[in-house]
Amino acid sequence: MTTVAYNHKDKELAFDSRICADNHIISDDFDKSVKVGGDTFIFAGATCHYKLFAENFDDGKACEFDYKCHGLMVRDGKCYSVALEDGVFIMDELTYNDTIGSGSCYAMSALDFGKSAKEAIDYASTRCSATGGTVRVIKVGA
Repeated sequence: MTTVAYNHKDKELAFDSRICADNHIISDDFDKSVKVGGDTFIFAGATCHYKLFAENFDDGKACEFDYKCHGLMVRDGKCYSVALEDGVFIMDELTYNDTIGSGSCYAMSALDFGKSAKEAIDYASTRCSATGGTVRVIKVGA
């Protein structure tokens, strides 16, 4: 799995680089971002679906494939939550802190205590075995 944290006040998005299969660490240096056009997607879930989801994403469009991932997207200087719900692609602009993935509860707690998005991922990695490796940071709107 993974952990992604968005700090709305600082307009900062951070994510780890660990990928696992069952209880095994496969890599601690996997880039979970996918760029399509001017959009950058950061995903949690099945890594084999990341690129397919990003390439086929169209807000409000029906989709028959059941992607096993969801994420956050940076578009035009804003951050959005993106997912497939009831067979339809959806996006919701984030005007608040948000976290996704296996360590999301730990990362959200860190954000609640005023930590940066990177610090939130660092903290989540101390509690969630599926979170770790390099922490990458994107400044939203930069």
